Amino acid sequence: MLELNPERLGHAVHAVDDPAVLDLLVERQIAIECCPTSNFFTGSIPDFASHPLPRFLERGLCATLNTDDPTLFGNLTLEEEYRRARDLIGLDAGQLAQVQNNSRKAAFLNLDTPTTDSR
Repeated sequence: MLELNPERLGHAVHAVDDPAVLDLLVERQIAIECCPTSNFFTGSIPDFASHPLPRFLERGLCATLNTDDPTLFGNLTLEEEYRRARDLIGLDAGQLAQVQNNSRKAAFLNLDTPTTDSR
């Protein structure tokens, strides 16, 4: 049997349909790359208010906010995606801060290594 060990999953909007999947994502600390505008335009969600991002956060998942194919979806910027998450999905300031913190965790960065100033 092939066993995959992903560290991140793109989209995964239907993970919310299965509590066991959500439990596994939390247990393995697998990040979810949420792209609400893409999910809406591809028909994965019927409207922004239906996006599972708030439920992912409530469940303790490492959910992030991302753009997906900005050219196809009207050159959407990450700032616009955050605005839609606030205005259309209904995330509050605390949830948006959590998404930002999750993004740092999921970015494959070594946050323990100090950066050097090249000036």
